[in-house]
Amino acid sequence: LYPSEQLVAQATDAGMNSIGWEENQGGVSMNFNQTKPPFDNKKAREAVSKAVDVQQMIDVVAMGYQEKITSMFRESSPFYNAEYTFPEPNAEEAQRLFDELAEETGGPLVVDMSVSTSSENAARVTQIQTQLAQFENVEMGIRQVDAAAYGISLYTGDFEASFYAVSSPYPVPTFDQFSSTYPVPIGRLNSPQADKAIADGKSATDEAGRKAAYDSLQQVLVEDYPQLWMYRQ
Repeated sequence: LYPSEQLVAQATDAGMNSIGWEENQGGVSMNFNQTKPPFDNKKAREAVSKAVDVQQMIDVVAMGYQEKITSMFRESSPFYNAEYTFPEPNAEEAQRLFDELAEETGGPLVVDMSVSTSSENAARVTQIQTQLAQFENVEMGIRQVDAAAYGISLYTGDFEASFYAVSSPYPVPTFDQFSSTYPVPIGRLNSPQADKAIADGKSATDEAGRKAAYDSLQQVLVEDYPQLWMYRQ
């Protein structure tokens, strides 16, 4: 639960030596299943993303000892681009979107969030549910799935929203999970732009080419709201 910087400081104070390591990019998100309602609708994804205050969730559930994700790449990464940072919560805008969805569909946005019965994520899901309860025209239920069946439900697409981690020091091959042709459907973005960016990032022969490719991928992650990015482990 402790950020890496705090652990290093504690070790140094105790007279220990520290060594460096490659920092993970990406992290844990509330992943929206874009292949079926309600999150096949970008407006629904955007509304939930703007309604949930991730820092509040971290403060309540992890006592602040997690790093909120503000962009897919850390600022220390050569692929970081300040133009593609994830949006901050905006309650007024979220309510406007929930209201628009209700007018368009004839009722509130109803969300089922899947969570394993054995997972520590239960507290995080409850916190998200509590936050969404402050808004009108949205209802969130918690779908508890037996631990033995949880992975199967995610990897077969039998969910509306769930926690999912895409995290590695290197984009390749980890970010292949965003491709529409990836064998496991849970992380797919279903975006031609993302597919091209992933392919270009793998085939690029220099850092400038890879940077351009991952800029394009980050644009999709920011503008299409496929996930609500939350924290790094």
